[in-house]
Amino acid sequence: MACHLLRNYRKPPQDVFRGAWEIIDAAPSKRLIRDRYGVPLRHVRHFRLRHAIKQIFPRYSPIVIADPQMLELIRQAPSVVVSIHARTEFALCAALDRVGQECAIITADPVKPAEIQNYDFSILPQNILLERDVFIQARAALKSGRVLICDADFIADKDLPTTRVCISTSLFEFAHRVKANLFFGYAEVSPDGAMNCIFKAASPHSTSPQEDAQQFIEFLRDKQSELSNLTIEDWTGPFEIKSTKMKFDKSEEDVRTAPGIA
Repeated sequence: MACHLLRNYRKPPQDVFRGAWEIIDAAPSKRLIRDRYGVPLRHVRHFRLRHAIKQIFPRYSPIVIADPQMLELIRQAPSVVVSIHARTEFALCAALDRVGQECAIITADPVKPAEIQNYDFSILPQNILLERDVFIQARAALKSGRVLICDADFIADKDLPTTRVCISTSLFEFAHRVKANLFFGYAEVSPDGAMNCIFKAASPHSTSPQEDAQQFIEFLRDKQSELSNLTIEDWTGPFEIKSTKMKFDKSEEDVRTAPGIA
């Protein structure tokens, strides 16, 4: 790999990345890497390579592609895009940014500048943290014209030898309550190293958040066959909602939770 970088140092950064990716992607083992979320090894390798290339070639930015018609449909605000932890989800924001659409992304921890700057955003996504007022901020972001993006998977049974990756219905319920357009999103790594952002509109005939969550799982299984064990579970973390009524207005009681949003 070092020899490849030295031989091609003066070439355009995209060409250097593509050549390096072909070498790395051809290496043995396409198994799921054993991390908390079962992220595909190809995604982890791609993540590490694009950050390494960015440090050597500051002008490098990953190629992000998406269906223009889907992007235009998502821009018909308000829209919520549900995804999962895959080391590629910021590409969903980048795809929308490239057509002039501002985004907000919900995360459990503050987004690391190095991760987000890798995409050369024209306008950085608003980072909404998983705190008491998460749904208040999320609703405000939608009202400002931003598209809301969030991972809906979480880790269950963290203290047991075998953990489970589950899908929470929280964000799906939020989309229902604020009457937002709901989309499923997943960014996969193409053979040439491009990040292919796949979006799908949720069924307009869905009658419940649970039905949306099940359709989302089926969408993911179609894109990544290894995700066959995903189940729908309730989040039981420290911010769990105890009442059945979720609050979204600042004038009402603070939101206590965003179960399962990570």
